[in-house]
This record gives sequence, structure tokens and C-alpha cells, in this order.
Amino acid sequence: MKVLRVVVLGLAGLTVMVMTGCGGGSGSAYYHNISERASWGYNDTLAFSSYGGNGQKYVWRSNDTGGSQALLTIERDEVTPTNEGGYNPTFQPGQQKVVFSSRRSGGSVSLYMMDGSTGDRDAITTLTNSGVAGEDVQANFSADGSKIVYVTNKVISGGTGTMDIVIMNVDGTSPAYEVESSDIEQWPCFNPDGTKIAFNRGPSTGPTDIIIRNISTDEEFNLTAGLRSGIGSTTRFEAPAWATVGSEEWIYFHSNRSGDFDIYRIKPDGTSLQQVTNDLRSDGYPVLSLDSKTVMFTRDRELWSCPADPADTTVDVRITRRY
Repeated sequence: MKVLRVVVLGLAGLTVMVMTGCGGGSGSAYYHNISERASWGYNDTLAFSSYGGNGQKYVWRSNDTGGSQALLTIERDEVTPTNEGGYNPTFQPGQQKVVFSSRRSGGSVSLYMMDGSTGDRDAITTLTNSGVAGEDVQANFSADGSKIVYVTNKVISGGTGTMDIVIMNVDGTSPAYEVESSDIEQWPCFNPDGTKIAFNRGPSTGPTDIIIRNISTDEEFNLTAGLRSGIGSTTRFEAPAWATVGSEEWIYFHSNRSGDFDIYRIKPDGTSLQQVTNDLRSDGYPVLSLDSKTVMFTRDRELWSCPADPADTTVDVRITRRY
């Protein structure tokens, strides 16, 4: 791995108006337009990003039924924003801290850490270099919370300028490129013991595959190449989430292999493909609950959940509402 030299900066506290929604079920007072992966955190708390009326994304918190909603990131209606709310939130395992992507103080899109309870009205910490052009996005934690893997197109002591993958310590120190290529890599995640990562590789339009990479040896395995027979060359396999469900490891992902996008799971050796959701609307960006019994995903710009085991026929549950 090639080491990046970055400057880790502190950031003064910012003011945010926190709005609390209705508690209880998914009949929240707020309506959200959600387009990407959410995060499942401490005490079944959720973090997700939603578009504001100014076209910017903001990070929200709720309970696992969509109630008790609170806005965590600043809300400013600027014609040319120098401080954006944030997106791609992810909880640090076992902690109330949330890492998210945002543009602050006129810098580039970078990774920041805030308290998942009070949001960025208290001090937040800058984890990556906001003085370099580009974007740091799609952060994810190792299971023990000590490492962060993320995607960047910044060029700092390496990097290709396309979407590469970096691993660093939770405090932003010792960042190192794990994957540098001319291809586009996105949505990385760690395996349960932190020795491997899974991510999708491929163009923004056209076929994508999920790759498993051994961190210590750099050996790669195309997990989904064997699924392409008879389904067309443009099929997409994306946004892996790796978890131990019961006593077995599974990788959950979304794919349009059956037409529209649905959630699937497969074992890390490429066997035992199973379809988890089957809906005419597009389902994507799966993430597992802390007990690995439930999958949260996006459906038609809303958050939904369903059992992690496809054999469980419990109906899907809507968590947030778009309208």
C-alpha cells in the first residue's frame, strides 16, 4: 500500500438547528428524498442523508422505525454553498460518532466526524485534507471501529484521479492507498475480521462487479463474474455489505440482474446466491443491523427494512417517507 501524507485539521463548532420529529413508527412529520446508503448505529439509531429544499444533502438521525428524527448537519440556503450539510454517514461501531462527507469552509469534499447525538453544532473533526481538490466519500468502518475505508479521487502522494480506495486509522492518521487503478472503485466495506475489503468496480454506466481484496497480499477475487452467464453484459453488481448472519458470512449487494434493482446475498466464495427482496421498485444499498438480523435498504427514495434471512417471509417495513 502507498502511504498518503495528509494534514489532519480541527474544525471549530458550527451552529445547527436540530428539529425533532415524531417518535414511534414511520409516520414521521418529515418527508425525505433518500438516494444512498444509510447507517445503523448504537441503540438501533439510524443515520441517513436527505435532500434539502436547496438541493443540498443533510444528515439526519432517527430511531429504527423512523421516529424521533433530528437534523444533525447545518442548514444554510446559500446560492453557492461554502458549507454543505453532508452525506454518506456511517456510525463508528459501538460509539455515537458519525463520519460523513461534506464541503466545509469552502474546502473540497472531505471526511468529518461528529457526535451522532448532538450533530455538528458541537465541534467536529476534519479527518481528510480539505485543501486538495477532489472528493473523499463512501466511508465505512472496520468491525472493531479502528479503521476507516473510503473512496477518493484526490491525488495526494499517489492516486490516479479516478475513484481509488484508501484505508486509514479512525483519527485520520496513516492513510494509505489500498487500491489505485484507472477503473472506478466504489462502496468499499471490510469483512468481519478486517483482513479483506469488498467493493464494486466498473464504469458509472455499464457493467460493474464486486471484488474481494486481501489487504495483506493484494490478491483480488471477482465475486460476481460467475453470475453473468445468461443475464447480459451490462448487469450491475454493487454496494456490498459484509456480515456474519447466524454462523455464516454473507455479502449483501444490489443488482439489476432480474431487470430492476433488488437486494441479493452471496457467500464470500461466490456460492449460494439468494435474492433478498423482490419488488417492482428499485432496491439498493443494503446495510445490516448490529445483530445482523435485519437489512436496511433504499426503495424508491425511502428507507425500508426486511429480514436478513430470505427464508423469513416477514413483510418489508417502510422506515422513512418520501411523500
